[in-house]
Amino acid sequence: MFKKTLFVVSVIVGLAPLPMTAEGNDAADFVANLEKAALTDRNLSQTLNRMRQSFRQRDLNQTLKQYLVQFHQVSEDGVLTAEILERYQFKVRAADRARSALPYLSIDLNGDGIISASERVQSDPNFAADIDLLFAVGDTNGDGQIGIVELLAFAGTLRARRVPNRSIAVDHFMRFDIDEDGEITPNEVIEALTMIANAGR
Repeated sequence: MFKKTLFVVSVIVGLAPLPMTAEGNDAADFVANLEKAALTDRNLSQTLNRMRQSFRQRDLNQTLKQYLVQFHQVSEDGVLTAEILERYQFKVRAADRARSALPYLSIDLNGDGIISASERVQSDPNFAADIDLLFAVGDTNGDGQIGIVELLAFAGTLRARRVPNRSIAVDHFMRFDIDEDGEITPNEVIEALTMIANAGR
């Protein structure tokens, strides 16, 4: 763990040389496979476009550092697997749901975990449109009040409406598994991003 973490930190602060990347057909095949997958994966397509834009606006080393910082925030022990990535995504989505639900908890005046019709009436008039939407969409059992389960479900759909097709930058790190061993290392992230950057030149 220490060596891998030290490598990531070294690259981030500019102390370690970047590894050599695949050349010729290997690099072209890698990028071509990503492009092909992006035709049917809108989030991947958007991620690749963001990467290319980042490569155009900054130099390669700055972009590599940005992605390595993100990699290090998600990875455990300096490697990333599909299981680790999935666990991270669940945490991100749970945090997003909680943030979306938080403003509505202030309507639950007595703190019993239920937003009643009387609490709805007493809520801030500036918040009326949001409360109307909550009751129109969130009251799934039609009892005229919003329970905590209904609130969390509503917060999830509200988040999806406000941020459609949200894709965190690390969503596609598993596509950078160049040696196909089921683990992504910082070297593979650097190699993959370098190949993508070079293909855009």
